[in-house]
Amino acid sequence: MYQFDDEAKLNAMLQGDALQRLVADFNRDWPDVKRSRETLVLAQEFATRSCSPDEAQA
Repeated sequence: MYQFDDEAKLNAMLQGDALQRLVADFNRDWPDVKRSRETLVLAQEFATRSCSPDEAQA
């Protein structure tokens, strides 16, 4: 999974030459493998608090 700072950067990567070269490499090496790509835009993220192993077992 890849993570981008914003949706614009994701879209730029999906339309860029680097991805096209990567896809061409995969197609050359694995011509019979079907692949798909999904994108997910995170709407909200919550901070979490780390706990000690003792707290995790409680």
